[in-house]
Amino acid sequence: MSAISRVKAHSEQSKCAANLRQLGQAFITYGVEHNNTLLATSNNDRSLTAGSSWSIMLMNYLDLRFPRLNEESLFLCPSAYTTYPNGNAKRTYAMNYQNLPTEGSGIHPTRGWEQQTRFEWHSNPAQTVLLIDSMGTVSAAGDGAMNFTLNTIENVADWRHSGGLNALFLDGHVSLFHRNESEQLNSYVNNFAR
Repeated sequence: MSAISRVKAHSEQSKCAANLRQLGQAFITYGVEHNNTLLATSNNDRSLTAGSSWSIMLMNYLDLRFPRLNEESLFLCPSAYTTYPNGNAKRTYAMNYQNLPTEGSGIHPTRGWEQQTRFEWHSNPAQTVLLIDSMGTVSAAGDGAMNFTLNTIENVADWRHSGGLNALFLDGHVSLFHRNESEQLNSYVNNFAR
C-alpha cells in the first residue's frame, strides 16, 4: 500500500470513529431524556409504518433526514464504499443485542432486537460494545445489517479498515479491532445487558 493510500485509509478510519462517537453521544443523550433507556435495534415506535430501527429513531431524534445512497452522513463509514456491493452505501453500522431474550423465552414478550434496555442493565459500559462496522448486502440498497449477536457477528462484521473494524462502546469511546482480536471483541459484545 502506498503512502497516499495509507493516509487515505487512516483518514477514513478516523472519520468512521468520529461518526461512531457522535452516534454514541446521541444514544446517551436520547437515553437520558427517555428514562435512562437505550433504543432497541428495531420496533422502537410501533406507530411508524415504515419501521423504526435504532438508526431511524436517532435520525428523527436528531432531526436528520434519511440519507441518500453514498451521501455523507453520521450513519455512513467512508470506507464502506470499498466493501459494499457496487460501492453503494448509506447506513453502515450494526447494533448489539446480545443476551436479550428471544421470542418464546418467557422472559419478555418481545424478541431481543425489540427490547429496550436501561443503562443500569449494563454493568461495565467501558467494556460493552454497542455498534460495529457492518457488511452490506446486494438486496439492502446500501444498508448494512442493522443488528447482531455473537451468533451472527461473523456474518455481520465488516473488517473494512485494513483488516480492522471500529466498535463503539456504551461509554462513548471507539476502538479499532483487527481480526486476530476477534475473541476479545466477542467478549465485549457478550457484556451487553450484563
